[in-house]
Formats: sequence, C-alpha cells, structure tokens
Amino acid sequence: MKRNLVCVINPIAGNGNGEAVAEIVSSAIDRSLFDLRIVFTEHAGHAREIASEAVSQGVDAVVAVGGDGTVNEIASALSGSHTALAIIPRGSGNGLAYHLGIPADIRKAVEIINRYKVERIDSATFNEHQFFCTCGVGYDAKVAMEYARAKSRGLVTYVRKTIEVWGRYKPQTFHITTESFDFTVKAFLITIGNANQWGNNYHITPNASLRDGLLDLTIIHPINLLQAIPIPVQLLDSHIYHHSKVDIMKARQVRIERILEDGDDSRTEAHYDGEAIYADSVMDIRCIPSNLDVLVP
Repeated sequence: MKRNLVCVINPIAGNGNGEAVAEIVSSAIDRSLFDLRIVFTEHAGHAREIASEAVSQGVDAVVAVGGDGTVNEIASALSGSHTALAIIPRGSGNGLAYHLGIPADIRKAVEIINRYKVERIDSATFNEHQFFCTCGVGYDAKVAMEYARAKSRGLVTYVRKTIEVWGRYKPQTFHITTESFDFTVKAFLITIGNANQWGNNYHITPNASLRDGLLDLTIIHPINLLQAIPIPVQLLDSHIYHHSKVDIMKARQVRIERILEDGDDSRTEAHYDGEAIYADSVMDIRCIPSNLDVLVP
C-alpha cells in the first residue's frame, strides 16, 4: 500500500524557483511507494494550514520545501501527531535540516524521503511559540530584527546589519532560572538550542541533541572586537565552548527575565527559528520530548 505525501513548496524560497523544484521532486520521488500531492504556499501561515489539514486527513508525511520559516510552520502543525515531517532545504539557514544531516541537493534530499526512515525528535516552546532549532535574546536577536525590517534581503544585507548593530549594541542584564541554576548575568547574547545550530552549520549549541529531552543554553558574555575574532571559526568547527567568554549548560526548562533599567521598553527583541519577534521581559522556554516524527538519513 502506498504512503500519502503532501509536498508544500514556498515558491520564493531558493531564489524563487519553486516550479523547477517541484519538477525535480515529482521526477525523483519513488512513485511505486508514494502518492504525491504538491501544493504551493500563497501567504504567510499557509504552510501551517496545509499541514494541519494533512494531519486531519491522516497523511503519512508532509514535505517542507523552503527555509526555516516554512519548516517551523509545518513542524508546528505536525508536532504531537504521527504525520511525519520531511525536509527539502531551500532557505538561507536550514538549521533543522543540517542538524539532521539532510543535504541541500534536492535529489539527495528526495532520496532520504524514498528510504522513509522515521525518528521521533524533541521540540520546544518559547512562550507561546513552538520552535525546533534555536531561540534567543541579545545581539543576534537585534540583528534579526533589523534584518527583518530591511528593504533588501540576502547575505550582503545580513552582513551589513551584523556590522551596523555591532557598533551600537549594548549587552543587557538577565536573570536566568533553570531546574539546576539561578543566577543573574550581563550577556552579549543568550541562545537556547533544541538543535545544535542557528543554521548554515554555525553551531551555537554544538552538543545539543534532538532526542535527549533537554535544551542547551549558550551564554556569550560581553566581548570586545578582538575577543570576537575567533568566534565565527569556533562556531563552524563546533568548538565555541573553548572560548573564555562562553558558558554552556543543559536544562529541561529555562526562564529568562530581562532586568529593566529606568526608561527601558519592556518589549524584548528575541528570535525563534530565525523569526524576529518582540517578547515580554519574562520568557519561558521548555523542551517537549519526543514530539515530532521526522524522516532522517
């Protein structure tokens, strides 16, 4: 008996060549094993709607073709069900896909679907938002917020925003509570990882596992330019924990409270799975163990 697949394609992902991607997926999928339906998203939130409908119809798997935002929408709708997530990464970060070992090559990603190996992984929540890779506050959240407001997109814009924010960003003070720790810290950034990276194989929480029921918390303390120089390389080779200004710990749940100073806006710039948001000054993050079926290599 064939399995039913719904392939959800963000038409603007991967330089806007959604139609070409659809043709490759359609030709590479094993038609002896699967009945495939391809749907293009038409607006924000549409991927979540399609995935929710697929769950209600008992579809075996939903294929997310797009970036971290598309993956998050679909995975959020599938979590807690037994409709599996498959990923064909077409975004700029592809954090969850790369953690799982799913390649950017479309045909190789489809071959993983054809083999249909399912594993159950953890998800996590950041206040009311569900995420699967990372969330956080601090410098990277500020960059994400300004990038989201930019008129142009792409790597050049992101690098420009990273440099601009560096010149005027001031570390903030946070109170952090977990089941094992309770402390106040001034931080350059704080990242909580369900997976091991922001994306692009930048491993900010290098020892994070999707199957341990735990979150990894990385704190980068205030740093100067000289101290920041080795960090990009350490992120790429998964050795960020060697940096003298970095602390990493594990927890099942984390509460982060930004300590407000006089005149501060209580809204806190934050991000989850690459999405820039304003959060309350008190943020609760927790792991949801074994909550999502995924197709893996």
